[in-house]
Amino acid sequence: KIYPSPAADELIVNCGLQILNCKLEIYNATGLLVQQSAITNSKSAIINISSLSPGLYFANFTNDNGIFQIQKFIKKWKEKKY
Repeated sequence: KIYPSPAADELIVNCGLQILNCKLEIYNATGLLVQQSAITNSKSAIINISSLSPGLYFANFTNDNGIFQIQKFIKKWKEKKY
């Protein structure tokens, strides 16, 4: 599970079970790979997405056993404070 969506600068990945080794790939709506991360020895992780432009993204997770899952999320516009 990933949250929040829409997200501003960080995504929280919560698997509920201990992750030994997981590869996270984030693709934009056109299918372009825009970010990669590794999650190891954790039940959850915080992923920095501040460099991504606002829009729709797909988070692809693959573990060592080849189990594959896709989650979608939205990167929201940052509100400007005047």
